[in-house]
Amino acid sequence: MEGSTATPARPWRTALLAGMASFLDSSALVAAGIVVGTLYAEDMGLSEGRIGLVLGLQTMAFAVGALFGGRLGDRFGRRRVFTWSMVVYALGAALFVVAEGPGALVVAAAVIGLAIGADLPVSLAMINEEGPEGRKASLVVFSSVLWNVGIATTMLLSAFLSGFGAVGGRVLFGYLVAIALVVLGARLTMRESVEWQAARQAADVGGACASGTSGSCCGRRCRWGRWSPRCTTRVERRREHDGPVRLVPPRQRRRR
Repeated sequence: MEGSTATPARPWRTALLAGMASFLDSSALVAAGIVVGTLYAEDMGLSEGRIGLVLGLQTMAFAVGALFGGRLGDRFGRRRVFTWSMVVYALGAALFVVAEGPGALVVAAAVIGLAIGADLPVSLAMINEEGPEGRKASLVVFSSVLWNVGIATTMLLSAFLSGFGAVGGRVLFGYLVAIALVVLGARLTMRESVEWQAARQAADVGGACASGTSGSCCGRRCRWGRWSPRCTTRVERRREHDGPVRLVPPRQRRRR
């Protein structure tokens, strides 16, 4: 399958732009803890319970976003999901900038939490799929480096802005909005994952799944819109040895 073996162009650029998910995600988590817990707390009269509610909700939204982000990336494409997740991220950070009370902070935490959760697994998948053979691991590890850089950068900025109180907190989240918009613009120039496109093409023509019906894919149940590049690769390998895969209608399988 030509699409799956083609060498991706500029893999380090892909690793940087997709890996910025790690930078922005860690920055948002650290910034929320500092801003909500200290810089906004006195100005908005936040109790310990309210601070815990906001930060806990952000963590929970992070988990929910990660749970569904990967599934959405498999179905609709890596590029589309991490592009929209960056839009939602910028919106969530902007809500932190303009927040005036606990209610607004709760909404902002939920929005940005969902965004960072959805963005991370899809971005890591993009890096892995676009990385050339023999360098995939190093490109994925680069994303972890960006995670730590995000933490260090946010801590450094918060040290300078802590003396400005709530205004400093707004500036810190404004900085994240600006970075997110720059990354969003750069991501719009990226192409879709070659491996994902190859898997989607195979699914569309019936290589992995029977369109609109139930079928069998590498021994797994497979429905329209549910497939993976790994599964399609196995189907292609089986084709090379056994010829075209025969898709048996569900009724005939039950009779057997």
